[in-house]
Amino acid sequence: MSEQNIINSNYIFIKNPFLSEQNINDNHSIRLNNNFINQENNNTSPESSIREKNKKSRPKYREVCLRRKLKGLVLKYAFKFIKEKIKDKNDVIKKIGYAQINNVKIEFEKEFIYKTLGDIFSVPISTKHTTIKEKENYNKNKIDKLKESDFNLKNIFDVTFILCLNHFMGIENIKVLEGMKTFEEIKTLEKLDKMEESNLKFISSNYENKILHSMPRNIE
Repeated sequence: MSEQNIINSNYIFIKNPFLSEQNINDNHSIRLNNNFINQENNNTSPESSIREKNKKSRPKYREVCLRRKLKGLVLKYAFKFIKEKIKDKNDVIKKIGYAQINNVKIEFEKEFIYKTLGDIFSVPISTKHTTIKEKENYNKNKIDKLKESDFNLKNIFDVTFILCLNHFMGIENIKVLEGMKTFEEIKTLEKLDKMEESNLKFISSNYENKILHSMPRNIE
């Protein structure tokens, strides 16, 4: 068993690579067969412990939920940043659906992290835009036009998701994204609790490497 595995008399726990050492030291571990972050309780039977842990588990701290949250925040503020850069209101792009955010399957993620912002926002716009009939290529047409007419916007649309994430989290400065709100600026606005904030930071610090070296699973 590797150094990262923690053996308990009744359970096998494995350290979640997405959790900060602080949270792991606070007895937050991930149970191997259900991927929930739980608190150890050695005073109960295995059966009752499983039931109790499943009741008390916090879905928003699960690995896949944290990845969805991080993707959603990155794209939310990238979208706002891009809209602010578009000078002509007739060229403003619309909000897209949540399919790309909700899809956290590893096969999808390995391709998604290298998609450009232009490609990400070129998918069909949200069905909430009821007054717009042609939703399929609405954003794509706007983005193609903007890339031809505005060199700065072209450079922004050409930024990949992973670079945008790194800029948003303060890992790497991307010059064309300067002015985009960062995680540190919006964490209070988004009402993130301390554990959520800590885990999102930890996920982002190793996001690309973790995705590339993860094996596909059926639990996403």
